[in-house]
Amino acid sequence: MRGGYSIDEGRVLVKAARHSVELYLKATKFDRKILERAFADINGHHGINVTIRHYPLGELRGSVGMLKGAKLARNLLIDAALEAAEDKRFVALSHHELEHVIFEVSVLSNPTTIKKGTLESMKRQIKLGKHGIMVEYGYRNGMLLPNEIKKGAKVDKLLEEVCLRAGLDAHDYKRHDIVFHTFTAQTFRETEPDGGVEEVSQ
Repeated sequence: MRGGYSIDEGRVLVKAARHSVELYLKATKFDRKILERAFADINGHHGINVTIRHYPLGELRGSVGMLKGAKLARNLLIDAALEAAEDKRFVALSHHELEHVIFEVSVLSNPTTIKKGTLESMKRQIKLGKHGIMVEYGYRNGMLLPNEIKKGAKVDKLLEEVCLRAGLDAHDYKRHDIVFHTFTAQTFRETEPDGGVEEVSQ
């Protein structure tokens, strides 16, 4: 991840996420290339997480993260936004809900693998208030963003929650073939549906 995004750049990311979902839900014929051309200036290489929340209470409506890979950030953003709108934990978002939800985009750092061991040794590798937690298992992945983790949280409960977000069983965190990572994030979100954008402090 580059050294930090300005609020103007964050606004572009958030509005790109909203516009991706709007076009997907409202267009008679969805053409992804329209979005790719519209967001040509989003050309970095870093992970992206898109979260959709009910407004004004902030309950989760959908959230999907994509790790840095061969795709440009704009393609990851489009992928994450569309998948967040159809997060399998919830009923798919409808176009009628767009005026009742806010969009949030997090730019993700490269992940650092958590070395397996006792819960205490794993906890020492997680800096609460700074790190998010990501789980990978086959094609499944899930993450908790830094601003979703409360200081003083118990590490076993965090690992259970991130497993649930990946569609795994809560206690699957004990499996030896599951991989956890930490990461940092810079997060921007709408202050109200289709309104202004602010940076979220960790």
